[in-house]
Amino acid sequence: MTAGIRIRDVAFLIAEADGTISEANHRAEELFGARRLEGIAIGALLPGHDPGIDPGPSVARRVNGDEFPVLATAIRLGERCGYGVIDLRDPEGVRDAFAPTSSLPSRLIDALEIGVVVQVGGEIVSANTAAAATLGLTLDELLGRTSIDPRWRSVHEDGSAFVGDEHPAMVAFRTGERAAAVMGIHTPAGELRWIDVDSKPLIVHGDRVVATFTHFIDITDRRRADADRAAALVRYEALLAEATDAVLVVEPDGRITYAGQSSRQTLGRTTDRLEGTNVLALAVPDDRPSFAHALEQAAARPSAQVSLTIGIDMLSGIQRWFEVRVRNAVDLPEIAALVVTLTDVHERVVAVERLRTVNEELERRLIERNEEHRVDRELATAAELLGHCDDDLEIQGVVWTTATAVFTDAPVTFLRARPGTNALDVVESSGAERTAIDADDCWAMRTHRVHASAPPTGLACHHVAQDEESTICIPLGLAIRPYGLLIVRAGGAAHLTHATALTERLSPLLARPAGPTA
Repeated sequence: MTAGIRIRDVAFLIAEADGTISEANHRAEELFGARRLEGIAIGALLPGHDPGIDPGPSVARRVNGDEFPVLATAIRLGERCGYGVIDLRDPEGVRDAFAPTSSLPSRLIDALEIGVVVQVGGEIVSANTAAAATLGLTLDELLGRTSIDPRWRSVHEDGSAFVGDEHPAMVAFRTGERAAAVMGIHTPAGELRWIDVDSKPLIVHGDRVVATFTHFIDITDRRRADADRAAALVRYEALLAEATDAVLVVEPDGRITYAGQSSRQTLGRTTDRLEGTNVLALAVPDDRPSFAHALEQAAARPSAQVSLTIGIDMLSGIQRWFEVRVRNAVDLPEIAALVVTLTDVHERVVAVERLRTVNEELERRLIERNEEHRVDRELATAAELLGHCDDDLEIQGVVWTTATAVFTDAPVTFLRARPGTNALDVVESSGAERTAIDADDCWAMRTHRVHASAPPTGLACHHVAQDEESTICIPLGLAIRPYGLLIVRAGGAAHLTHATALTERLSPLLARPAGPTA
């Protein structure tokens, strides 16, 4: 989870390929107003949310039909999709969602000269350093103020008082429409600064504006106002379209010509340490070729955009995963280069990998359980058939058919005890031909327990060659009345489990023959 967002406030849901919810945490049940969300269609709770788009404000719906604003993020988990949802109905939710350290609000680009604030109910809950500097305040002093605060002592261009309700942010809250104005603000030091303000609704819940997004530029110096404003706004809009965390302007050869201030927190590098270096040096060595290929692809045609995920060395010996988007902005005069945006997705990648590992383990256990059930069915059928056999040939046939059905992926040899001797004669074999063996040469016949031979290590039966692959010997019949032996050319825990089940289930039903086999 990206820094700045409290994981305890995030609702998590997982939807299957058909869109029905299969898992949900307690916060999700609380947020959507139901003790169980499993089986509900994700579209009923997040109508219109597209898992393929970047995270952003959207509308969620409780099970009782009430709608409310949220910040929703979707992560593909194979055929399933995971969703993280933050409630934006309270200032703290907006603060978490739009803090400069989060994945979405790094669109508040610190490197630009434009001030940016996010307000809920008129109260400023998030701002960038440029906003605080322009207004002559610290960030702590700025956060919590409202547009109608009399300490602004704002005025119109003609010098008349600018009533708080006429501030663009308050107009946007009241009308739901974009509002702009030029106003003068008195700083705490007594200086009058002129700012060009533009406010628009950011989050709307029903017919009510929950939050507004306001950006402004200091136009105190009228001689530079037009040029500064045009250049800053164009660059701001261009970078805003790309920015999620760190934003770099890069030449086609990889040289970084501009780095936003957020790069220090995101990449662990100051702007002066980045500018002038090659962007490929950020990637871990194994990912540099793919990163270089992405730069080449983006540079090949105007407006091209290429995305990939790479590992980045954070200079502390720790590697983190970043999603990188390279956009060709050569045709924009203000940029005339590539824009590289890096978003920290480490927690998401790690979470997906953990889920993949869990899924693989569940699939493995399911396969094992299905295999155990299959073998159990085969042995149950064999036990029933043995109780209805009329002669020894039928018994022998049931044993052989069952052995080959249980060990479908390994050669099997079936030997019968020769009456009056210790000899075991081969009666069936699905692998290499074997000759008769002495019962005393087999540990399974001596101990009357399943024995695994794994030459050249381990204790092998005397009838198993040193260069032979792993072999499992399965005694049949009772210890005092041995019936025969199954030799399976295989190893592994599953084969041993099947071998033990076979001898335990069938041996009590088999007896040493009274005479020669017909």
